Amino acid sequence: MLMETALEDFQLNLAAERGYSPRTAQSYLSDLRSFSAYACREGWDGTVEQVTAALIRSWMTAMKEEGRANATIARRLHGLRAFWRFLTDSELVDSDPTRKIAVPKYPRPLPEFLHADELRALLDAAQRNHSVLAAFRNYALIAVAIYTGLRRSELINLQLNDFDVERRVLRVNGKGGRWRVVPLAEEACDALMDWLELRPAEAAHDYIFTTTHGNRIYPGRMQRIWRAAAPGSRMTGRQQKVPQSPGRPEPPEASQVEGHGRGSQGAQIVARLPR
Repeated sequence: MLMETALEDFQLNLAAERGYSPRTAQSYLSDLRSFSAYACREGWDGTVEQVTAALIRSWMTAMKEEGRANATIARRLHGLRAFWRFLTDSELVDSDPTRKIAVPKYPRPLPEFLHADELRALLDAAQRNHSVLAAFRNYALIAVAIYTGLRRSELINLQLNDFDVERRVLRVNGKGGRWRVVPLAEEACDALMDWLELRPAEAAHDYIFTTTHGNRIYPGRMQRIWRAAAPGSRMTGRQQKVPQSPGRPEPPEASQVEGHGRGSQGAQIVARLPR
């Protein structure tokens, strides 16, 4: 079976069966096509049956010689393993050459976090804006981020019917299309209700967070909102990057505020940074 044909089936599987976003699926395919390009240069015939453990090890060695980090090599190998797991589960191949390959080790830095006083400064800074509407929105958006630890994509994709005012919870559509219920701390819930009273009535969609003109907020706008608040919160330049939705097979997770566990009513900050 040609690998390119198998990749098309794999892409459909990622979207339909696993519920991965187009961006995540493209990340897998990009890494797999990187392997295909290398294998073709080595004389491979383009079929999945002719992929061997020796060929995969040769690819990994070539990446190392190119100066690729172990984390990058490990991520690409994880993608190759996921692809072969799909092939074996679908009974398209009889064996899995990736099982014989050891994943290279790489250091995992401790997550960065903000202390309580830094979080408070960030929330205070979010409310300072020449536009009253933008100030209420920015405060609500950052308060929800801090108190829930939602990923950036989860935050900007929240819709009106995802907010249960009576129960003070959010229904969140996360990775893989899996839904979960996230409780809101009092400050975040109040900030969200205040924003919804002012949310532009002309908005032609149901997303909770909008621009001052009622348009959807996209990642670029979220980045600007975060950076506008960050200088007033004494955050470092590295911490001023807004956390983002995972776009790789092994995405970074939101880190936690010192002294609070993920999922608690305590403040949780998205201070872990995108790769």
